Amino acid sequence: MASRQVDAFRASYAEWGAVIILVKGLTPIPYKLVTITSGFAGYNIWLFVLCSIVAARRFFIVAACSTATVISSGRT
Repeated sequence: MASRQVDAFRASYAEWGAVIILVKGLTPIPYKLVTITSGFAGYNIWLFVLCSIVAARRFFIVAACSTATVISSGRT
């Protein structure tokens, strides 16, 4: 039974892994959790690296825009 659940999880992660990794880039979820989960699920390493780069860029873009907004409004 556990084997079927693991297989179902891996199939689901193969389908939704890219979305999970990209959404992680906008949340405070520890990156290590996503890394370990992706490895356990056997997620494609190159797709993982690509999604991680995109997610990191989105995180820093959102952080930079938020900081610029705070600075331009005079709140420090």
